[in-house]
Amino acid sequence: MLTWAELIAIVQADWPAPGDPYILFSEGVPVAAALVPSMNPGLPNGILIGNTPDVIRKAERLLNYPLPIPLYIKHDINQWEYKGMYGRPQMIADQAIYNNNLQIRLLLHPGEFVQFAIHWERVGD
Repeated sequence: MLTWAELIAIVQADWPAPGDPYILFSEGVPVAAALVPSMNPGLPNGILIGNTPDVIRKAERLLNYPLPIPLYIKHDINQWEYKGMYGRPQMIADQAIYNNNLQIRLLLHPGEFVQFAIHWERVGD
């Protein structure tokens, strides 16, 4: 397990805003994904993308990035586990699948919805 500071140092990411684990970047290039299972019940292969402009922009950069990136999953406060290299992301745009799911709807704040999802594959260690 890694701390958040260790994870950021290893992937050499720009320090994200507090409470903003998601796709980590360095100079605009995705360098890792740091995801929370409670917000992404389809992990490790599925990522839910919310409807805020910043989240959508980060997801679009990931979809257009040709190289795999490391995936880290949060287990507890300041405990991140490396899960492997993930790539070949594909957009799943059927909003009804996600927005009609009660488990997922309970995760969202009022006014939020899932814009789309990304499915990707483990492509290496």
